[in-house]
Amino acid sequence: MLFTKASDRDCKAVKWILEIYAKASGQSVNLNKSNMCVSQKVSNDRAEHLARVALGIGARPGISWCPPMEGQLKMNTNAAVDVHSGRVGFGIIIRNHRGEVMASSAQDASAGFSSQVAEAMTIFTGLVFARDVGLLPYLVESDAQVVVNLIKADVIPCSEIEIVVHDIKLFLEAYCSKLCS
Repeated sequence: MLFTKASDRDCKAVKWILEIYAKASGQSVNLNKSNMCVSQKVSNDRAEHLARVALGIGARPGISWCPPMEGQLKMNTNAAVDVHSGRVGFGIIIRNHRGEVMASSAQDASAGFSSQVAEAMTIFTGLVFARDVGLLPYLVESDAQVVVNLIKADVIPCSEIEIVVHDIKLFLEAYCSKLCS
């Protein structure tokens, strides 16, 4: 997760940084799987221009962030796993109903997690982060559908992800009891 101003110069600087990272590490960002989120103050035409021209990200209609209801917070999470180096990255962002960033966190760890465990760890890490900064979200969103389904399931299959999903459920139970009382 990277943050910058919505200007050609700053977006080109981000692209340049990603190119340097690719040359130094041998890893490159897949721009076909990348997305750019902008403030509601930035027009759609401007956002498409910055994505296409400055960053080289193709337009992807239909992909957008849906805000929570007024007065609520939404946390989005994502994980990245580099199996070659054994590194895992956790990305967390909490926004209000206007799309304003209230808090964010990006962390990395040396770990041999599968992508599903990494996604579950990111959700759990995000919930703990949100609690610690006093911004427990009303909604949690992740693109890891398998993990989301496991969290919603009544029975968790015995696997490497079981402990993390169990911890998420315990956290949510404690959070919901505080919210509802």
